[in-house]
Amino acid sequence: MNLTENKWFLRRWIRNGSISGIIIALAGCAAQGQPGGGPVDVTGPQLVSVVPENGSIRIDLKPNIEMTFSETINPRTAEGTLIVSPRLKTTPVIKTTRKKVSIGLLEPLQANTTYIFSYARNLQDYQKNPTSDDVKLAFSTGDSLDEGKISGTVYQIPDKKAAMIWVFRKQETYPDSLPAQKPDYAAAVTGAGSYEVSNLPIGDYRLIAHVPPAAKPGAFFLLEEDPIGIQQAENISIHHRRDTITGIDFRLDKMSLRPFRFLTAVPTNNSLELNFTSSIPDSNLKNAAFLINGVGTPNIQNQWTDEGSPKQIFLQVNGLIPDSTYSITIQNLRDETGNNLAPDSRPIGFNWRTQTDTLRPRLADTKPLNHGKNFGLTDPIVLNFSEPVTIDSIQQTILLLENDSLGVQITEKWLDGNSLVLTPNEPLKTASNYTLKLLCQKWQDAAGNFFKDSVITQKFSTVDINQFGSLSGIVKTDTTIDFEELIVAVQLSGENFQRQTHPDSSGKFAFPSLLPGKYTAHIWLDRNDNEVYDAGRLIPFQIAEPYKDLPNAITIRSRWETADVEIKY
Repeated sequence: MNLTENKWFLRRWIRNGSISGIIIALAGCAAQGQPGGGPVDVTGPQLVSVVPENGSIRIDLKPNIEMTFSETINPRTAEGTLIVSPRLKTTPVIKTTRKKVSIGLLEPLQANTTYIFSYARNLQDYQKNPTSDDVKLAFSTGDSLDEGKISGTVYQIPDKKAAMIWVFRKQETYPDSLPAQKPDYAAAVTGAGSYEVSNLPIGDYRLIAHVPPAAKPGAFFLLEEDPIGIQQAENISIHHRRDTITGIDFRLDKMSLRPFRFLTAVPTNNSLELNFTSSIPDSNLKNAAFLINGVGTPNIQNQWTDEGSPKQIFLQVNGLIPDSTYSITIQNLRDETGNNLAPDSRPIGFNWRTQTDTLRPRLADTKPLNHGKNFGLTDPIVLNFSEPVTIDSIQQTILLLENDSLGVQITEKWLDGNSLVLTPNEPLKTASNYTLKLLCQKWQDAAGNFFKDSVITQKFSTVDINQFGSLSGIVKTDTTIDFEELIVAVQLSGENFQRQTHPDSSGKFAFPSLLPGKYTAHIWLDRNDNEVYDAGRLIPFQIAEPYKDLPNAITIRSRWETADVEIKY
């Protein structure tokens, strides 16, 4: 068929309504992703080949870099997720053509340097299936490839989150603030929590584990709302080209990324509201000193933290003169991670003014919670109010009743300005129902505001010791350690029930009274003997206490001893 016949045939086809077939065909050619019919694609792309070859040496300073995969790559997942170690000054240009990802460098590489180009498991196909393994290419512009390795485990990774390891190499010194720096190296953490940073040169290192923002998995910045982990070893050094360092572990925790600072002092509802950069637990107020300077003789009556805003402290002060200027300094105050106020903190000034306080006091929270279960027989009852309240007679207006009728004698103690602790004089009865009744019609705050409700009722039940099981075992380690400095802790899954203990000098430990169910177990070295886990600090840098999770849950049965549990530390 000649050209003239071809044109005549096409015009006739169009006139006959076949143009829709052409459009459909063209649309089909442009469509991306899984074709209709057939089995659902649940397999992620596999790395097939790389240029230059992985492990190559003497590579040009501005090479062509390509990664080819087993199926088409979604271009959006390749943009902004590439990690280059050591980092480059300029971001490479990424071009994705179906199965191939090309990496264009905008600057020459450094001579005699090992480079790692990694996508971790961020690349996906159009069905959102990620690669099953880390995508990584390592090569050297010198005569040899650096082969230093650091590996370990990251614990407490939130469900459905991906963690990363950042590595900072010491030059003359470490950076003053790691959160403000981009890392020199980075590596992905597997779903099981393990990681390995490879191809590291000789040098000293600091490491951070963290969960990057979901929208930007390759971003090099930290957010306070994302969990962060500090290394648990003091010095991490690669002395020889092929050194391998193992056991550098992390536990992810929320932590402040800014120095602990005193920001403002603001008169609010006839109290002085103090604002800080970090959260402050109630227990840290007892050692703190608040010094107010100015006219008159100011006297601090009460101090408390805001349950809803833990970065605030409130002071109830007598002797302040309206429209007068004062300054306040603070001593011996620590935030939730143990940081002291920054050494450059200065007195904060404020102008005192009286205000009409119309806010009613309220019960902010309680321990146990209303309708709470499995409350301990000797645990104290804690009432947290929104502000200090005046209670004329606690014994007559706070009633603890067994089965709604039988009174239980209690001893009261104010923990701070707004937290009242009630301790039963005798242990509570097992598997019993209790009612806490607050007759608060006459309770009021400093401004004379009464509670909204005249009676507040809280109900809870105690643990059933007849259903208790027990757990015992031994801690074993390959190193010399004082076992009595360790803490073994167990947590009942889905319940607010946990216990912890110290092993004896031989490593043996025991929990004689545990509710039935599945438990997670944790162990750490309590270096400062404060009975809680210390996660370390970023500013100033301080290592975390060595910590491990047991890999498997422990089942506790009623009236049964789970014995000979071995914990490897």
